[in-house]
Amino acid sequence: MNEGSPVNLVDSALFQGLDRRAVERVLTLSAARHLTNGMTLIKQGDQPEHLFMVLHGRLKITALARDGGQKTIRFMGPGDVVGCAAVFRRMPYPATASAVIVTTVLSWTMKQLDELLREHPQIAANALSIVSSRTTEMLQRLREVTSDTVQQRIAIALIRLVKQADIEKSADAEVLRISRQDLAELSDASLFTVSRTISAWSRLGILKGGRQKITLLDLDRLEGIAIASSSSG
Repeated sequence: MNEGSPVNLVDSALFQGLDRRAVERVLTLSAARHLTNGMTLIKQGDQPEHLFMVLHGRLKITALARDGGQKTIRFMGPGDVVGCAAVFRRMPYPATASAVIVTTVLSWTMKQLDELLREHPQIAANALSIVSSRTTEMLQRLREVTSDTVQQRIAIALIRLVKQADIEKSADAEVLRISRQDLAELSDASLFTVSRTISAWSRLGILKGGRQKITLLDLDRLEGIAIASSSSG
């Protein structure tokens, strides 16, 4: 799914295994919230009051870096659940979520969520799976910082964005709507290194850089860079 396609709740990871009647019940309890570009949905450190799911659009998830600045840690699109760990563990939101394009989310209060969990325990199992998957991703990224070359990390970050459906189709290419600064933060690289790498890969025909976007021209070659051994880079 790309960021322009609203999600069907039946296809959402949070509601997998629920029949249509149950999904209709979930939808009846939800409230829609509309965000314009730059609006903040949740702030890091705030107490959780709602669980959110992206219906349409795109959110940028950021967390405070060691220097006090904001660091981009991922993007979320249709079907992604926001605040899952905080809500289910009753802990403050661990990151800030802001819209990067016009975005619509569905929300459920804590009371509504407790009601849904009593009615449909499968939702709790699905939430655990979501949290586990994201924890695994963050551990994998930590491993990459210590063992992979910077070029590998940049390639891996781009591939993750494709898999997370933050893309637009343009002929036979994948267009990622992302700034070089965000890519640098996602790959734990400097902005200079990311810019230099994009220029080099552009000359090789692997991708094409642009203003606030990167067009992937040869995903196979990019995947080859991502899986190459550190000793070869």
